[in-house]
Amino acid sequence: MDALLGRIAVDRGLITEAQLAKMLAKAGDGLEGERPLADVLKEMGLVDDRGLAELVDERERRVRAMGPEDVVTQDELEIGQLLVKHNRATQNQINKCLEIQEKLAREGRTPLPRLGELLVNHGYVDARTIDELLRLQRRFVMVCASCDRRINMVEFEEGRAYRCPSCGGPLKPGEAPDAPKAVGGPR
Repeated sequence: MDALLGRIAVDRGLITEAQLAKMLAKAGDGLEGERPLADVLKEMGLVDDRGLAELVDERERRVRAMGPEDVVTQDELEIGQLLVKHNRATQNQINKCLEIQEKLAREGRTPLPRLGELLVNHGYVDARTIDELLRLQRRFVMVCASCDRRINMVEFEEGRAYRCPSCGGPLKPGEAPDAPKAVGGPR
């Protein structure tokens, strides 16, 4: 959710894209000792308690307004944050791909490409980097034996049978593809 909070701060003119990228690099990605972006914004004196409350309220309004067709999920934002934090992609590259997702969603395209797929297709990162980050988030790539669709799975259990949400075919653990085609999968 830090990336969405940061996006709102940029939209309101509180910070620039460059400042957002630096703040996301300072903010936490869930590792011990790291802080949320809200804390970094306050520490840098860019917002006071009231301003921060307004940003958080706006973020919550946007999240509530999202429907199932919206692309910018928590998983997408986390991947973007990790890529920026670990200097694997720039905030501008992440934003460009998120904008592409949003445009495709408005056009009604299904299935929508995931952030990682777009970043690889645009040459910003390689597929192995996306696979590493999915593992860092404890997500696993599964491949449908029938339609070859790649699914990001959470809480994968060895020996358990999984089915493709698109065609119903069996899913098997996959290797990092050259061009990922991962879609949201069962949790």
